[in-house]
Amino acid sequence: MGRAALTRTDDPEPTELHHWEIYAFGTADGRGSTIDGAAGVDLNYGPIKDVQLTATLPVAFSHAPDSGWRSGLAMSKSGSNTASSTTRRARFRRRSSRA
Repeated sequence: MGRAALTRTDDPEPTELHHWEIYAFGTADGRGSTIDGAAGVDLNYGPIKDVQLTATLPVAFSHAPDSGWRSGLAMSKSGSNTASSTTRRARFRRRSSRA
């Protein structure tokens, strides 16, 4: 079994230690009575300093006149994010400059 590749994140800093960030999202597209969409939650938790665990749990749905409503779990994802040493240095400089 291979190791997962590290990826960049759009989250500039990990979630604070022992805190949660919970985001709800949704999107839909359609015309008339035909609709396709997804909705769900993005969960972030800070288990240790400068580390973030993430889980995204979406549900997909659709409606078509001939088949009615359909829904189910969409592709979910999970992962982790750590603060880089550059981010830690930048935070230190910002805090130091206030003194």
